Amino acid sequence: MKSVFTLFHEYERLGRDECKIIGVYATKDEAERAISRLRTQPGFRDWSNGFSIDEYTIGEDHWTEGFSTIVPIYIPMQSDDSNQLVCAHAEWLPGNRFRIIEYPGEVGTDVWQYKPGNVVICEERRVEGTDGCMVAVARANDIA
Repeated sequence: MKSVFTLFHEYERLGRDECKIIGVYATKDEAERAISRLRTQPGFRDWSNGFSIDEYTIGEDHWTEGFSTIVPIYIPMQSDDSNQLVCAHAEWLPGNRFRIIEYPGEVGTDVWQYKPGNVVICEERRVEGTDGCMVAVARANDIA
């Protein structure tokens, strides 16, 4: 056997991508039979087009570079008396720190408490219009 066939099920729910590895099979036919068995089961039947089969060569790296996780975080304005927040893209770093990458669109950065390139500590908070989000509360190098 030189390769295997991995069966995935992927779909978007509440704005988030969900992915399940269903199984690894010796042949593509076996993976297709698994789809036939699962397609009518709860959950899978709601996203019946979410199945995909990928072939992987055994003994070979299939991910050859590093990775980073980009997440949305919210940044407060510089004035402490304002509750205004702007959503920014940040790289999630070890130790639950976040490096601000950019503000979306034409948002000016001069009025916001933290700037692109800053590494910040965030707290999870309830913000109107979200199910909860990460809000920058301090620069990481300001924490002793």
